[in-house]
Amino acid sequence: QQQQQQQQQQQQQQQQQRQGAAPLTPGFVPGPVARVVPHTTMTPMTNRSQYTPARPGAGPILPPPPPPPGHMMRQQQQQQQQQQQQQAEEAKEEPKLLPEAEWAAKHTDDVEVVILVPKDDSRGKWKFDGQRLSYKVPCTTKFADVKNKVTADIGIPRNKQKLKHAGVGFVKDNQTLALHNLAGVVEFELGVKERGRKRR
Repeated sequence: QQQQQQQQQQQQQQQQQRQGAAPLTPGFVPGPVARVVPHTTMTPMTNRSQYTPARPGAGPILPPPPPPPGHMMRQQQQQQQQQQQQQAEEAKEEPKLLPEAEWAAKHTDDVEVVILVPKDDSRGKWKFDGQRLSYKVPCTTKFADVKNKVTADIGIPRNKQKLKHAGVGFVKDNQTLALHNLAGVVEFELGVKERGRKRR
């Protein structure tokens, strides 16, 4: 019997060797198999003072969005309006006048000078009845000569007269119509020079 057992064990060992299994030791009882856990590398924690947790539900901080197209259009319109206003103001400025001789050479026709006399009953010695005096003179005529014509018509002395043009303002006796580039029909308001008050 012992020989038979030995032969059976030898046969079993031969079979196990063929199958690649380790030979069983007589009386060996296999124990539980140990589970090998793979090695993992632990990342060190960062310093809590440098870590700022994000608010719950808050996304990443993004730059402000560009202004909408409508806002850009309004800015462009405002700039265009400012440029138009500047151009209009420049256009309102007084144009450059031609030299007196050049103006006279281009305007050989007579100028109709209209004097608007005020209505003032207190000027009894002068005929201030609100009338219109009209004179046709060359553009080279001085305003002193125009005032002499007014004196001959309504009696006010030349040194008491003030002639005011809407665009030029008050004119001087030694100036001419050509100096101010006046032509066609020109109106002047007649005023009276008052004496200055004496100083106390």
